[in-house]
Amino acid sequence: MFELDLVTILLEAANFLVLSAILYHFLFKRVVAAVKEQSAQKKALLQQMQEDRQAAAQLRSEIENRLSEVDQEIAEIINEAQTHLELERKRIMQETQSEVEGILEEALVEARQIQKQSLTDYYDDLITSIVDVSSQAIGKVVPKELQDSLVEQVTKRVWEMGRGDMQEVEIIRRSLGERSVKVFVDSPHPLSPQQQRTIAQTFSALADRNVNLEIHKNANLALGLKVRMGDLVIDNSIRTQLVNMREEVSKALSERLKNE
Repeated sequence: MFELDLVTILLEAANFLVLSAILYHFLFKRVVAAVKEQSAQKKALLQQMQEDRQAAAQLRSEIENRLSEVDQEIAEIINEAQTHLELERKRIMQETQSEVEGILEEALVEARQIQKQSLTDYYDDLITSIVDVSSQAIGKVVPKELQDSLVEQVTKRVWEMGRGDMQEVEIIRRSLGERSVKVFVDSPHPLSPQQQRTIAQTFSALADRNVNLEIHKNANLALGLKVRMGDLVIDNSIRTQLVNMREEVSKALSERLKNE
């Protein structure tokens, strides 16, 4: 029969306790410490992860808020740019419109000036043509007696000058000096010998010396004479009278066009 030895049991128990103490002190205690340390590290890691999640969530929220602000800023910048572009477009359109209106106004003024100048040139040409045609027509249809009357009118004007204004006569004589005097006579029709003598005598009396006549035929005068002695010119030709009328008509037309 199996018998229990108390001493042995006690020794075994003591050995177990010693072994357990040794194991607890050198192994289990360290294992427990290691486990506690790992647990603490895990807990710290979890805490860090939680804090990291919270920081990440906060950062995400901040980023989202910043992105929202950026979107708002971008929208404001775009709106401001659009407003500025619209204002700039309107300004450019106004300046362009003003410039176009100025160009059109200048073109209109220039067109009116060209039109007036064209009308003036047209009227001048028309009046010149009328003067030319009138001179030719008068020269052809007016009787010779009228030409003789105009020749006589020139000599009478010289005699009247000698009787009425001796001061002017003296001025004319002094202007002739001591040189020989030549009288240039333009006539649309041939002068008779008697008319030539009368003219020579008349201007010889005016110059107080003998004069020489130089006679030229000038059909453009139509009727009358043009006589020049020194600075003295006597012109009673129809052509000159028509030209003077042409100048008056041209001036009146220019004034009228200027006032329109």
